[in-house]
Amino acid sequence: MSHTIRTQIEIDAPKERIWDILVDLDRYHEWNPFITDARGRIAPGATFEVRPRTDSGKRHVFVPQVTDYREHREFTWTGAFYFRWIALGDHTFRLTELENGRVRVDHDERIYGFAAPLLYLLTKEQIMTGFEAMNAALKTRAETIDGSAPQ
Repeated sequence: MSHTIRTQIEIDAPKERIWDILVDLDRYHEWNPFITDARGRIAPGATFEVRPRTDSGKRHVFVPQVTDYREHREFTWTGAFYFRWIALGDHTFRLTELENGRVRVDHDERIYGFAAPLLYLLTKEQIMTGFEAMNAALKTRAETIDGSAPQ
């Protein structure tokens, strides 16, 4: 059984700029209020570290692996909630160009495994709040960066 937390936001910026911001883990601390520390790179099969901020202030370290990667369109990383046998999460970003020139970013987490129902109940609101804050910060960063300057 799986449970999915879904968020989305429309951003008035080029898809490539949004993509570049999302895959630049080493700069997450500059703009991301939810994942305040990340190290490594987003590439097919790559593993990296992320440290999301929690309501309690505790800093959990996750070491997910990129399990789906379609450049400038979508990527997913899969990580364990403590141990793989407890539950796994697929964290996905999907970029879709809209007719109005904007880009819709779908930002989802699918939780599955033995303890998925319990983890979903315990973390849904916190994850949703974190994703919405991250989405808003991504929108601000993508819409205010000068396209000619490096990020």
